[in-house]
Amino acid sequence: RLRKYRCFGTLMLTENAGRSWREIADYVKYPNYAWLQSAGTKGEPKGIAVVQHKRDKGVAQSWDTDLDFVQSDNFFSTKSVLLPKGNNFAIIDKYIFVAVANTNTEVTLWVSTNNAVSFSIVRMPVELAERSYGILHTAEQSLFVIVRGGSIGAKWGNLYQSDESGTQMALSL
Repeated sequence: RLRKYRCFGTLMLTENAGRSWREIADYVKYPNYAWLQSAGTKGEPKGIAVVQHKRDKGVAQSWDTDLDFVQSDNFFSTKSVLLPKGNNFAIIDKYIFVAVANTNTEVTLWVSTNNAVSFSIVRMPVELAERSYGILHTAEQSLFVIVRGGSIGAKWGNLYQSDESGTQMALSL
């Protein structure tokens, strides 16, 4: 179903190769949805994770405290909020990173390494106003995270490298 505002929509499901579709979740932020994998398996879905608005909303803002990072393992017959105010997420190998809106201009980065069972805040080595992130994968059991901080319009950031847990960062560049 088309919505007036393109950044939110309805998540649809087909179980017969596209012959028919059904709505399973409304107010989903596009393109913030993905399959979660069952612990210890490759390819067997555990459920679906989405960024979902609490209600139908008008024009989107950069960071929105009315969004939540939610999960369902029964196609949204029921759902659970994994992180309130979760605005964007990235699943990279064993890591699930979620940007959580503190305000409409500042965010905090959270990480899970146990398939969304629990989340920890990512600690930066210095206190700064975190505005946005870019996450780069490595094959070395860590990641690089670009953190844009400082002024709201900042076009640059600092590069940090994570420890294996993804929760501690060290300034790299």
